[in-house]
Amino acid sequence: YSYGTLVLWNCLLDKNPPTLEQYTIRDKRMMSGKYRDQYYFSVYDRSNADQEQEFNVRRPIYETKEKGDSVLVAYHQGALRMPWYRVLDRQQ
Repeated sequence: YSYGTLVLWNCLLDKNPPTLEQYTIRDKRMMSGKYRDQYYFSVYDRSNADQEQEFNVRRPIYETKEKGDSVLVAYHQGALRMPWYRVLDRQQ
């Protein structure tokens, strides 16, 4: 429980502006779980085109985006200096 509390406070108390990066979706996949499904986008890593990066996304975003579409990622510093990200449903 304490780790979950730290993550929650890290996000809720983070007042720093995020850094926005736009990516092109290379692939998408879904993993079915016992309690809920997980949705992922694979994108090319901007610092190394040979590497892929994968983001966990919410279902509504997953369902509206296709391979080749752009996705905006907001990188946050974290109030407790634990970086975190959000995949946004809009263009830059």
